[in-house]
Amino acid sequence: MKRISMICMCLAAVFAFSAVAVASASATETLLFVPENGTFPVHFHSLDGAQKLVQAGGGEIKCTELHTDGVIEDAHLGKIHLLFLHCKDSVFNSACNSSGLSGGQILLEIGFHLGLAHKGTETKIPAILLLVGTFNFTCLSGTIAVKVEGEVIGKIESELNKQLTSLTVSFKQTGGTQELLEFLLALTGPPSELMTSDLKSTIGMGANELSGQEGEGKLLPLGTNVEINLKA
Repeated sequence: MKRISMICMCLAAVFAFSAVAVASASATETLLFVPENGTFPVHFHSLDGAQKLVQAGGGEIKCTELHTDGVIEDAHLGKIHLLFLHCKDSVFNSACNSSGLSGGQILLEIGFHLGLAHKGTETKIPAILLLVGTFNFTCLSGTIAVKVEGEVIGKIESELNKQLTSLTVSFKQTGGTQELLEFLLALTGPPSELMTSDLKSTIGMGANELSGQEGEGKLLPLGTNVEINLKA
């Protein structure tokens, strides 16, 4: 009986070690930007179509165009300028704009992380995490204040492990809930950190509601191609 107990203990230890090894491997997986010439920074731009912010309660801010300029600073990080054009709210159909800009223009200047999104059993979804933070703009000639805060995850639709001439990033939501909510954030050393992100917004005197971003962007590198590698 004692021998059987010892065998069980050894098997349990083997299984436990295996579980730790698998978890550790998963935690260290990351996604890397790799420039064709091996040199950072890599600058990019994009001209895209309709975008919208959707609240769980039904409120919406719709924009017909998006102009993007950004820079990939290293294998995981970058900065991006998002200029939304012809933006209107869904209640009064009035123009929305950032302070100092003309009607219908909303400017967002933020940082981003490259990493892996998780969705159910899918744990290797190439993605970009936009660090929205908190930003404000107004609609209806400045009488309706809008606040947006949090983070939002976009899926990289492009292929991996090959040279790319563009990166297509899509943001999808349903009823104000973003499609992707979990993101494996690459740190300077293992383990990486799995974080949960969401976006919330307040329009006028309404509640601070869960919100989702919807739209697509095709990022075109300037002066170089970009290769993306997925490494464990």
